[in-house]
Formats: sequence, structure tokens, C-alpha cells
Amino acid sequence: MKDIDSGKLHLPKIDSDNDDERISAILIPDEPFDFDEGEYIELPEASLETLTRYHKFLADKLPAKLKMTGREDLGYFAWEERFSFDGGSSKEYKALKKQYASCDDKFEFVGLDLLSEEFGLIAKVKRMSDQKIFMIPLVDLVTFKEKRKERQLVDDYSSWFVNFGPENI
Repeated sequence: MKDIDSGKLHLPKIDSDNDDERISAILIPDEPFDFDEGEYIELPEASLETLTRYHKFLADKLPAKLKMTGREDLGYFAWEERFSFDGGSSKEYKALKKQYASCDDKFEFVGLDLLSEEFGLIAKVKRMSDQKIFMIPLVDLVTFKEKRKERQLVDDYSSWFVNFGPENI
């Protein structure tokens, strides 16, 4: 282990400008953080243990009724992709949008409900247009811009899960 007294090393801080340091502060808070610009940081892989740590951290940091929407038409929202590229039937798309959550929908965050090694943290959200409840992987959601602090928390989590989750192991 590196010597924390060397002056350069320090314990990771949650309020850092560096996203890897913020993630380290959640997942490995007692390990010294050493970062040189342009250096790749090896963060812990997604596992039940690391997902549980992230769940505990975010559970009280993401307030109920936080406004969210889909990040992109991939992952949970992949059903929409064929309508984006193939054109698809407008009538069929409108019917499916009533049944399934759409990347363009506006949601209110209800809470973090579950966690899964395959899908990560699962958010319970309520679609604002019809109050329908959905369970969507947090990695597939993003907050509206007015909540900068919460957006950064969700973006940090998503970046970590995409890079160190099951598809990259």
C-alpha cells in the first residue's frame, strides 16, 4: 500500500472535482487516492458488495420527486430504437408508449428499490403524465439540469457502472 503521508496521497473526497475520486470516496473510502492527470484509475468492479455500498450512499441523497428522464434510447429504452431508425409505425409507437416507459418521458423519482449485479441499482419512478410506476435501471436515467448536485451523483454512478459493470468484466 502507498504511504498516505507522502503529501500527494490523500483519502478520497466526495466533494472532489475528479469523478474517480468521488466514486472512490463511496466505494473505497479508506484507500489512499493518488491521481495524476491523464492516468487511468482502476475502480472496483460492480458486485453485490459495491452495489450495496452505492445503494446505501445514494438512498438518502436522491430525494423523492426528483425529476428524471431517459438517458438515451438504449438499455431499458432499447425498444424505441427501431422506431428511431426504421421509422416504424407511428400508431404502433404511440400504443407502445402508453404501455412502456419512453426515453422522452418525464418521471418523478420514488426511490431506489432493488439492486442486481446485471442491471445495477433499480430506480422506482412515476411517469408524470399518467402516474404509472416503472422500475428502471438508474444507469438509464438522468436528472433534469436544475438539480446539479443530484445529476452529478447519478452521472458518477452511471459512469462507474458502465465502465466496471457486468458487460465490462
